[in-house]
Amino acid sequence: MQGRLVIDKPELEERIAKMGIKDKKKVYEAEDLAPGKQMIFAATGVTEGSLLKGVRFFGEGTRTSSIILTLRTGRVASSTASTWIRARMCGSASRRAVVSR
Repeated sequence: MQGRLVIDKPELEERIAKMGIKDKKKVYEAEDLAPGKQMIFAATGVTEGSLLKGVRFFGEGTRTSSIILTLRTGRVASSTASTWIRARMCGSASRRAVVSR
């Protein structure tokens, strides 16, 4: 994974100068972005993709898919969560989530 800053507005030039960033064209490698040995990566699908399903709507709820990767243990976990929304008389909503692995 690599990343680079996109400086497309004058206020961003000022911001990176205040942060002490000297090379605005630097390409950051994974080790630059996330140094360390106890990293956790978590993602939840929003739109349909090859790794995760997007948010799915049904009746009075939604279903989401997530993945969690832990570097230290090498663990990869996935979960699916369903959330039901019941409208109340006052117009607010209450939510209940059920998570399964």
